[in-house]
Order: sequence, then structure tokens, then C-alpha cells
Amino acid sequence: MTGTLPTQPTEPTEQVAATVAAAAAVAPRGSAELATVRPAAQLRPWSALVCGLPDDRTLLIVDWLLLACRAAGFVAHAVPLAGDDRTPHGMYLEVAADAESERALGATPWGAVDLVVAGEHLELMRAIDAGFVSAEATTIVASCRRSFTPAERNVAPQYVLTEREIDALAVAASLSYRAFDGPEVARWYKLPASAQPGLLFGAIVGAAVTGLDENACRAAIAQLGIDAQLHMTAFGRGIRLGRRAGGRVRRTRTAYQFTRRRRAHITHSSRAGFEQLVARAEELVAPEHLPALQEAIYQLSDFQDAEWATRLVDHVEEIVRLERDMNGGAAPAPADSVVLDAIRSLAALMVWPDAAWVAQRKRRQGRHKELRATQGITRHDAYELVDFIPLDQRDLAATKSQRMPGSSAVPPATAPLLQPGVVRELRTTTIAGAWALRKLVKSRALRNGSPRQQLEQDTLEAWRTALIEALRVDAEVARIVASSGTLVQGSGAVREANRQTAQAFWGRIVRQTLALDRADPAGRAPIAAELVPFVWEQLARSGPLALWEFAAQVLGIAMAVSRGMPHDDAVAMARVLCTPRGVQGLGEA
Repeated sequence: MTGTLPTQPTEPTEQVAATVAAAAAVAPRGSAELATVRPAAQLRPWSALVCGLPDDRTLLIVDWLLLACRAAGFVAHAVPLAGDDRTPHGMYLEVAADAESERALGATPWGAVDLVVAGEHLELMRAIDAGFVSAEATTIVASCRRSFTPAERNVAPQYVLTEREIDALAVAASLSYRAFDGPEVARWYKLPASAQPGLLFGAIVGAAVTGLDENACRAAIAQLGIDAQLHMTAFGRGIRLGRRAGGRVRRTRTAYQFTRRRRAHITHSSRAGFEQLVARAEELVAPEHLPALQEAIYQLSDFQDAEWATRLVDHVEEIVRLERDMNGGAAPAPADSVVLDAIRSLAALMVWPDAAWVAQRKRRQGRHKELRATQGITRHDAYELVDFIPLDQRDLAATKSQRMPGSSAVPPATAPLLQPGVVRELRTTTIAGAWALRKLVKSRALRNGSPRQQLEQDTLEAWRTALIEALRVDAEVARIVASSGTLVQGSGAVREANRQTAQAFWGRIVRQTLALDRADPAGRAPIAAELVPFVWEQLARSGPLALWEFAAQVLGIAMAVSRGMPHDDAVAMARVLCTPRGVQGLGEA
């Protein structure tokens, strides 16, 4: 549904006309002229829609707004909206300039509202689709973290809007868009997640869309008396969020802040290198992509090696430069760029949970205190902590049982999926167990040049080659390849199985179809543009078995073309592969 709800007033036309005339003759109270973004809205200074929040938090924000409006001299009322699959569920709040124009208040939105307060992406998109948002009048204040419904998990990834795409649509559809991740922002300021209503209320006031006085809003929080101290603190933080520039609010760290937070985990010799990388990242990517790149560098700091993290930044720089070259020398819009997906894939490919990584996390500061609090153990109670550390067979075989504790004589040529799993049991509350855990952490020095690192580097090169080829041909294919690096996850046999699936997708699907397109001198058959999204969809729905079936079919088409089969026949065979999705006319000019 893209229209709006009926715009007929709830009172007879004659009464509403008389009310409008009376309201025009009397200057509205408070700051009605400043509150509205519609110059002619003297009768209803502003209206708001609060959706996508639990009912108790929705009522909390609405009650605060009503109390603040009463203190400002406005007359306001709020009514619930039941909502359905196409319209938002929440409450509609409408404000009248004074008591004489109160009868003109409506029970439902008459069209686009002035303010949309959303706590979830799906409800925000329903409000936009229902016509409650316009680029001339509506300000959106959202505390959203992208979560997927069961229905969204059952469809292909390319049919589900990501957080970045929703943000881009909200920016285009509204007058102003201010969004932040409520639970994450609460952690920034050491507040509980229940502080989300206070953060949103402060962001509403900071956005200056209602014209309500800050002191009146603080008085409303105190008057209602529900967690007043907590929400008063969150309200002050939320005002700062609302005053920031439009778009999603993210926290970026300076180079010094980055290394200071990781000072206990970064060796002294690597601190300068990580500081240079964080400073270099600010000049390399768009501001929208900077937090993701900093987070990737942050993850690689667990590996203690600035040189390994430098490779990640170098790959990002190469992708940014190539994407700009393919766009005629101009950087594409952040929402259309593949850089963000590429950064996340690089972080997944360049971090693997080996013994040193697991041991380092188990030695983190405050872990024993957290465990005691969770299990209800006091300082005077005796307890024993047993940790289980998985040992990497490739690295253990290379160390020959002398350089890494717990190593075994497994030949490095053994297939990864056939290697027996080795898990070392450590009683870390004993001196011997703590010392062994420390030795495992120090084994990180053996990563450079190890068989495991070389294997991960080979996987990274396979992904990078497929992405570069896709960037030169088709942007949509490049977007899929950029995000496909996250397939390589997990540890042990799970990671190896995911690695084989990802390499089959890059080598036997992406690169083979791109090679088939290059074989056509006319360039009239974009096989990759049709087959790659289709196979990616089948991989998401049916798993790796479907991928191997399509890989065999694509390989057969490629072999037939190499033996002289006409390209039109290759297009026809590719069309047959895509028929389950109903693709018609592939390759037709």
C-alpha cells in the first residue's frame, strides 16, 4: 500500500470550517509557528507516530509528549493504531494549537505526519509504505537495530533489505533522518537497555521538530515518575544524538583512543602500526564506512600483528580505487558501494579462531569476576575452572611437538576434514593450567608463515580475484561476491566445509559465468548477471548441495563452449538452469 488513509475530518464540515476560522483569528499558544514544518498548519501544529516499540515503552514516550505539550499550552491526544502486515502498530499523537481547535483532532493520520518515532526497521518501512512519511514534512527519529523476522529468514538474502538499504530509503523519503542503535548507544554511556525511551525522547527534542522546551520535557519525565533518574540521564544523552547531522549515528575512535582501549592486548611494537592504520582509515573510506573498517582493524588487533592488519587496509584501498575507476572516476553513493560488504568479508576471512585466539579471550581481564557473578560464587568459595582449547592440526603438525604445547604428530598433508579433532583440557584455576594458557597465547608469534595462515591467505586471494573480475563487469554481481566472504566462518571441520563451499561459488559459478560472458564478442548475453544471483538465492535456501549441482552444470556449459559450442546454445542452457525462478528472455537483445 502506497496511499494514505482517508482524509475526511471526524466532525461535520461546517464545524471544522468554523473552528479553522476561529483558530486563525486567535494566535496559537506556545511556539506553534516554530514547532511545525508546514507554514500553514495553524490548526494542528504537529503530529507524530510512535511505532516499533514494546507497548510499555511506546506509552512512556507518548505520555511524556502529552505532558510536555500540556505544559507548552497545546492540546493533544493519542490513539492506538492496531496495524497489520502493511501498516505500523503503535500510537498516533496529534496536537492542536488551543482548546478551541481541539474538535478538529483526528483519530487516524490524515496523511504524512511531522514526526515518526520508530524502534524497529520493519515498522519504519511500514510507516513509509503506508504514506505517513514525506520528504517535505516528516522527521524520522529511529532507535533501530536490524533484526530479521522468521518470514525474512526464509527468503533469499537479496530479497531482504539490509540496514544500509533501509537507512538509504529513509533518508530519501523524509525531510530529516536521525537513527542510532539504542542498545549500543546505551552501552556507550553505561546505561541499561531499558533506557531506550529516554534516548528517543531526548533525540526528539534535539531534532527540534516539535518546538517543545527542554525543561518542560525534563519536568514531564519527573512528573510521570517512572525510572525518572535513569530516563533523565538518557534524555540528556539523547539530545546530543538528535542534534547530530542526519543519518545513522555511529561512534568512531581516534587512533589514540583505539590503541588505548586495546593497550593490554596490543604488543608495544605493534601499537604505532595500529595507530597509523586507524588514522589511514579515516582518509581511505567514506564516513559511513569508517566504523566498519575500524571494527575490522579492532578484530585483527587480537592477532597482535599490525602487518597482518595492514593487508586488510591495503585490500580495502584497492577495492575503493577500482570501484571509483569503474564509476568514471567518481566515488559511488555509500548505499550503492560494495566497500562495506567487502570490509565485513575481509574481517571474516582474516580472523580465524585458533588456539592462541581462544586462549587470549579466556585470559581477558575480569573474566573470573564475571564467571563468579554469573554462578553466584563468592570470594570465599573454592571453585575450579576447566577450559577446553581446540588445537589447530595444521599448525600443530608444523611445530613438530616442540614449539607449541599439546601438539601432535599429524602430517600436514592430511585432508582437513579427515584430521582428528584435538581439544586440550586446562584447569586454569591452577598454576599449571594458567601457565599453559599463557603459553598458548604466546604461540601467536608462530602465526606468520604458518600453514594455517597460508591457507587463509589462499582463500582470501580467491575471493579477491572473483570480486575484482565482478567489479569490472556488473555491479550487482560484485555486491553479491563482496558479501559472500562471510560464508567462511566457524572453526575446525565446519570452517573447512564452508571454505570449500565459498571457493566453489567464486571459482565455479562467478568466474566461470564471467568467462562465458567474455566469450561472446557481442556482449549481448549477461549470463553472470542472471546466474550468479540465482545460484546465490539457491545457496541461501537449499544449502551447499544445491551449489555443487549448479557448479557442475556451469562447468559443463563452459567445457562445451571451449569445444566449439555456439554461444547462443550456451545462453539457452543457462536459461534452462534459471527456469525454477521463472527467468525469461535471458540473452535476448
